[in-house]
Amino acid sequence: MIVSPSYRAKAEQLGQMSMLDDLERFLDELLNVDVDHPPSWRDEEVSLLKQKLLSFSLDQLNDSRLKAATRDEILYWIFDEMVEKGPSKPFSFQDCCHASDLDPEEMQSRLEHQVRRLEADLLDKNLQALQKRKTNTVKRVMEWINAESSDFFSFERCCRAAKANPDSVRDQLIRQFQ
Repeated sequence: MIVSPSYRAKAEQLGQMSMLDDLERFLDELLNVDVDHPPSWRDEEVSLLKQKLLSFSLDQLNDSRLKAATRDEILYWIFDEMVEKGPSKPFSFQDCCHASDLDPEEMQSRLEHQVRRLEADLLDKNLQALQKRKTNTVKRVMEWINAESSDFFSFERCCRAAKANPDSVRDQLIRQFQ
């Protein structure tokens, strides 16, 4: 598939190249694109593409080998603000859900619950890893705890998902491990 230079530049600027490269391979495989004879698109094919994009993105979230940056790109796509009235942005999560006959708000709610559970599990896993007191593990977890980020699976979000005060947990761990 040929991606326009302006779209590729925009994707690079937004840090979305990893997802774009994966998606390009997926689309080429799905559509068996002949770059010398670009296809004309029928509405049914565009709808199928939207359904496949949604399915592919959700499958990616379940892949344990997925890079954190790619996971975050997908989650930001899913939790992007939805349009209340009128048509949604083309190929947005909302648009892809509509093409798949799914309620995007219900899907977001279910996925938000799943993400919170995973964030709480990650906090628990890292706290348990600290108890083993392996130098590399302590260093890695303490870097995660001290990183200033509000991204998905950040220390702050994981604490909130576990209904814990991030400042209290951070202070206690710093006293214990530094």
